Amino acid sequence: MTKIGASLFEEGVEKGKREGEREFEIRLLSKRFGNQLT
Repeated sequence: MTKIGASLFEEGVEKGKREGEREFEIRLLSKRFGNQLT
């Protein structure tokens, strides 16, 4: 893998982690408030 490819890959991993955390938080919130929303 080239240096550029490696840095892009690492960037993607970081982005994925952040998006995963956001999805996790949304899931927790929807569980907590799901009964009120529906």
